[in-house]
Amino acid sequence: MNRRSFLLLGPAASLLLASADFGAAQGLPLSTLNVKILSVDLESLQRHTYRRESFQTGESSGGWTENTAFVAKAQIAAVLDNNHGLMPGTVIEIRYVAVKSTLPAEVRDRALKPGETMTLTVFRNQTGFWWRQQP
Repeated sequence: MNRRSFLLLGPAASLLLASADFGAAQGLPLSTLNVKILSVDLESLQRHTYRRESFQTGESSGGWTENTAFVAKAQIAAVLDNNHGLMPGTVIEIRYVAVKSTLPAEVRDRALKPGETMTLTVFRNQTGFWWRQQP
């Protein structure tokens, strides 16, 4: 593998990993909707445990990160900013990832609840609508 291939593959791999991340939503059309959440289902759960050891003291410490993917069914009550041709009354699926971690800077664990009415900003990619959570 030459240097050019390596430089091209690095950004491509990063883009694939960030497809559900909100940094990847930059440049995609966004729609702001007032929705009523009808249901929320767990789609997947990934937990990563990290272990570090101090070479000076020999102590070990662990940390973890948990990514939980959800899919919510939501009925659109009002369309505030429409870039996807959405109409009030339409039921759509909205996906999002809640992140919990021992590192406070990485926590993004806001969850949608059935029966709740709220305003969301969503974007659309190949897998459907994704909720663009604000940090």
